Amino acid sequence: MGTGASSYTPPPTPLRSLRNVRDSTDPDMIFESTNVTRTDNLVGPVIIKNCMEEYQHVSDFKEPFVYGRLSERLPQHYLIQGSYFLVRDHCLLDGETPKPIQLYQAKNWAPIYWCGQPTAGELASIVKDIEKEGYPEILMFNMREEPVLFVNIAENYIPYTIKTGYDLRTCIVTGKVVKEADLFESDIRREVIALATMNDENKFHFYNDIKTLSGEPHIFPVQFEDNLLVSEEVYSRLAFSNIKLRYRRLCFPLDGAPPDLEVDHFISIAQDSCLTTGDNMPPAMLFTGQESIGRVTLGSVMGYLLASYKDADEKKRRPNTATRRNRMSETELQEQGFFRAITILVSLIENGNTIKHQVDMAIDNCASTYNIRTAIVQAKTKLYEMQADADAGFSFHSEAEIQIQHKKCMNYLNRYFFLICFNAYLRDQYENQFMVGYTKWMNRRPEINHLRSTMFLPVYSTSYCFLETGLHSLVSDNYVGLDLMGSQMDVRVANFRKINIKEIPVYGMAQPSSDGLLKVVNHLLNLKVKHTHVVLINLRNDMMVEMDNATYSLRDAGKLDEPIIFPGFTKSELEDREEELKRIVRKNKIFQVYNELGESPIEREINKAYTILDLAENQRLQTLDMSYYRVPLLCDESPSETDIDGIMEVVCNHCKQERLKNNTSTAFVFFCRTGKSRSTFGMAVAGLILCHMKGFPKGAHKGEQERISCPNAQYTKGEFIIVQKLVRMLPNGHQVKREVDFILDEIFNTMTPMMFHMREMIFVTYNKIKKCETDHAREQILCLSILYLERYVYLILFNSYLHFDAHTNWKRPFSQWMKEVGGRAGVYEVLDNLGFYDFEETLTDFRKMSVRWKYPVPNIRWQGQFI
Repeated sequence: MGTGASSYTPPPTPLRSLRNVRDSTDPDMIFESTNVTRTDNLVGPVIIKNCMEEYQHVSDFKEPFVYGRLSERLPQHYLIQGSYFLVRDHCLLDGETPKPIQLYQAKNWAPIYWCGQPTAGELASIVKDIEKEGYPEILMFNMREEPVLFVNIAENYIPYTIKTGYDLRTCIVTGKVVKEADLFESDIRREVIALATMNDENKFHFYNDIKTLSGEPHIFPVQFEDNLLVSEEVYSRLAFSNIKLRYRRLCFPLDGAPPDLEVDHFISIAQDSCLTTGDNMPPAMLFTGQESIGRVTLGSVMGYLLASYKDADEKKRRPNTATRRNRMSETELQEQGFFRAITILVSLIENGNTIKHQVDMAIDNCASTYNIRTAIVQAKTKLYEMQADADAGFSFHSEAEIQIQHKKCMNYLNRYFFLICFNAYLRDQYENQFMVGYTKWMNRRPEINHLRSTMFLPVYSTSYCFLETGLHSLVSDNYVGLDLMGSQMDVRVANFRKINIKEIPVYGMAQPSSDGLLKVVNHLLNLKVKHTHVVLINLRNDMMVEMDNATYSLRDAGKLDEPIIFPGFTKSELEDREEELKRIVRKNKIFQVYNELGESPIEREINKAYTILDLAENQRLQTLDMSYYRVPLLCDESPSETDIDGIMEVVCNHCKQERLKNNTSTAFVFFCRTGKSRSTFGMAVAGLILCHMKGFPKGAHKGEQERISCPNAQYTKGEFIIVQKLVRMLPNGHQVKREVDFILDEIFNTMTPMMFHMREMIFVTYNKIKKCETDHAREQILCLSILYLERYVYLILFNSYLHFDAHTNWKRPFSQWMKEVGGRAGVYEVLDNLGFYDFEETLTDFRKMSVRWKYPVPNIRWQGQFI
């Protein structure tokens, strides 16, 4: 045992398709594969020899065998699954000579150990050495998800991993959970033995030296399972024979944070150990992986944090000095880990600064081979250097390489983000013996889930050079076909409409220009309509600028159909960026803009430029009875609890006086870019609030709803299995859903058949899967339909909240109610298992909140700032 230094090797590139191309690491290394059609008879005749029955081997394989080689001078041999070679783990290689494994221990003699992949003999030796330290228990974790086979060579079992012929340094990422990973290894072993016994030699080909291929491949006998062990046999047998040793495989990915389920597995082994008992001495934890960096270091930090909670002295884990963040530069802040996502996360967690400080201490104490926090800054520095070279016209790095480096930065940041969440979980649940699992704990904190789902989005700047070089474009908000409601003729704004309830003054529309805004306000305040005040609520979270009475949004040149979005940005942050964009437009005056996406851009000279805030303030100078608010919603599909909080705050603040006197009439006007999805959702939320204040009119009670007689009526009515389950959970659930349906019906009574009903959109969108020609298209439609379903579920939950807290006039925000009431009742378990049980036996990963919230994120290139 000891400490040592090891140079850091960046994570390998992703797996590529298998075709005859040269390996980029060696111009002389060629991977060739040949398909050989099987001709063997499937009937195994019996051969009598020396009074013993011997059966001819008959393979179960039904696909053609594939031969391959790494170089023209090497022999061809069978490939595993028609694609893979067996290659020795690199951490043990030093040319042809095996390198003894190096074991590392955390600083201050903490009982945390880690190393690269040991042989079976080395693993047994390491466990014995740790056992000599007198620990009551040893918790051993194998961090690898990729299949590893241990070959019996010279009285030891040496680890080999399957690799593709085009990337012999990259592990095969399977994305499997523990049971699947163990079975996959067994399947690989079975195939290797079957291929080896296809001939009389009963041997298979293995590679040790992938750099020079000198003396390769090596041929070893693998006729029996005893010749070729899987990970479970090497680790579990060792634990079986040692009463102090406990083993768990954790399928951590090569890059990024581990799945929540794997964290639950890590916690489960700690629950039954002396970590949670009264024993004074904590157990030792040993983490192994392909190398002694990356996911192994991540596991060691997790172990260090867990073990530290055995120490009851809270003072040792608190920051020693007050924060100096206000006096730090951006570079200094990021060296301390204060990236944008981390800063927001710390603000969302109770005692966030203390929890982050504890994580930093754990990282520094487990940094003998790799510092997670430093890796982020180093990756960012390299990213900026690559981008600077590209901006200067040098061709050192392709755009794809820059995108890969940006992804690497985000993966490192994601690990740091996860560790802070994990430590917050430990702080909350350690004293409670982890009664709530990490997955459930995270699901009950949707604000953190939303943040980690959107933190990977590029953060764009509004630099003029991006517009000048065509990387960014200004595209008109208004386009042919937008105005499905035909309201342009009346108020100069597309899709202007009202909830079809006389007492509920809620409206929706698309993005107005200055002329359209004037028309709408005058229309609502005239003597015929009789509103006394107009409240404008902007739901956009992208950047918009009005140029000569036409509004334009900023878009990435690679995805012109959707604006660039800014997840997690506040109203003031968005307005600051819009102000910067306006200054650029006013300064440079001449730009190429798109008025229609199907047409070429046109060059035009700009005379006037305003932000949406400018438009509202200019209108307020003419109309004193008007207010303007901005509540940014991330996307059109599914809201967050805090989104609903923001809308409710605006509506309730302006309804207090009206509730008391009821002699005024305030019009609430929601708008987004198109006036469709987000505006309609805002209308539904406001309509429910006002109906609770003034009473639901006729049509919203039992037996009063219009009967629907059409095919699949139960689905267009939103009566999916998962919705019905939720309704049964909620007090007076059927009436709660009935009121939501009533509001949605009244919103869409004024709309054309071309503009689908928000509830009906769920089933209509799901049905489009039948027409999808590719798996990717089917995934997109499926995820979108589930997000529409989630939006509908949130409206039902919100209406239940309005009933539940009506007696307090909703002093408790909806987001707080969801945690304190809904979370305790199990609504997050419903949301984390959302899907169409009506049509599918097996649900996809989109049932999980964290998966489906990431999927709508636009796949656009990074060109901005890593903050």
